[in-house]
Amino acid sequence: MGTGAAGLLLTIAFVLPAHASISQVHLAMGKTSSTMVVSWVTSTQSDSLVRFGTSDSLSSSATGNSSFYSSKSVPRQATAFAEYTSPFIHHVHLNGLSSSTKYFYRIGTDGRLEWFTTPPAPGEAKPLTIAMVGDLGQTSDSASTIHHVLEDSSASIMLHAGDMSYADCDGARWDSYFAMIEPLSKRLPWMVTAGNHEIEPDGTGEIMAAFKRRCAMPEVAPGVDQSQVFQDPKNTGYDCTPSAFTGDFDFGNSFYSFELGLAHVVVLNSYVQTKVGSAQYKWLEHDLKEVDTTQTPWIMAMFHSPWYNSNHDHQSEFNTVAMRAAMEPLFQQYNVSLAICGHVHAYERSAPVYKNQTTPTGTTYFNIGDGGNREGHSSSWLESPGWSANHDGTMFGHSRLTVENRTHALFEWIPNDGTDWIIRDSVWVRNLNG
Repeated sequence: MGTGAAGLLLTIAFVLPAHASISQVHLAMGKTSSTMVVSWVTSTQSDSLVRFGTSDSLSSSATGNSSFYSSKSVPRQATAFAEYTSPFIHHVHLNGLSSSTKYFYRIGTDGRLEWFTTPPAPGEAKPLTIAMVGDLGQTSDSASTIHHVLEDSSASIMLHAGDMSYADCDGARWDSYFAMIEPLSKRLPWMVTAGNHEIEPDGTGEIMAAFKRRCAMPEVAPGVDQSQVFQDPKNTGYDCTPSAFTGDFDFGNSFYSFELGLAHVVVLNSYVQTKVGSAQYKWLEHDLKEVDTTQTPWIMAMFHSPWYNSNHDHQSEFNTVAMRAAMEPLFQQYNVSLAICGHVHAYERSAPVYKNQTTPTGTTYFNIGDGGNREGHSSSWLESPGWSANHDGTMFGHSRLTVENRTHALFEWIPNDGTDWIIRDSVWVRNLNG
């Protein structure tokens, strides 16, 4: 972390009044469903306390800590640096939870009574529904996507394949983003990966300050950021979120894995080192090797920049080319059945594929960067390659994956087609470890 004023991080470890205004509530899983992280912000310092239980009597409690961060960045289309200091960001881990169980919780002593249902435990062989979105942003289309997901009571978790707030170095937009998703994120654990719109150099040389501090994912080890990235105001903020980029932020919430039901999910970072021998590559190889496929036979991945993409946008970006060259053989070796990506503002589904050739033993890729961002649709396509099974660049929406059993999962694409909830594409995916 930076040591200058722009990288200031203050941890509050002592007990403070619990009456500060609570907002931007969101949940995340731990490594398994036995842990849920409750996160929120307050405008003033306050105690990080959550009371919880299987009834509204809330018989248990847990405490955590809070921090804030400051940044000095050039927002998109600006010509000067802007300073921002976040509210106090609180994270509290609720441990020892039972799987597939409804819990009630209250933040502080006077927060609203809320609830969530824990996902199934690793190896728990029951149908599992996963909501999926990419490149969400905070437009009216984004709000429509959230509304459509809220209508689906079957989802146990949300996977977000990067490009969350489109703050683009305007720090206050992170606050409005988390306020927008709160009706859903306060009940559904929201697991994220970094997209290029999370890069956001903070003025100290480090990257992804908001992503690091606000999104409490299950860490493999404490994060280490050795990036030295600085903006030039002459670039009018477009160096805040470069489309092709490689930084040096390892561990923390940069890359990690978790398990629920019959699924093992690896979350990768397209915008840090991925080459053979890098920290991320070595972690991924070890993580895949250690998966107990008798418990979690489904291995799936999430990262931002798609390895298979027949849209005109984001072709041949150097970080994506390098990542695929290094890591695609690991996907093949360890039977990664499916991967979800974003970045391209369209929907695309591949056939099972490996090294550009369709094969029953290849990974199926879903590009779901159609969440509702402010940059619009990616509607121009190359001549369709043999591995591309379906695509659409005219509608925003979300996707859903239902792991039915050890051998088959149903993927569905649900665009925001007016107020109706209509499935426009679906496919059964076969488990490569089935």
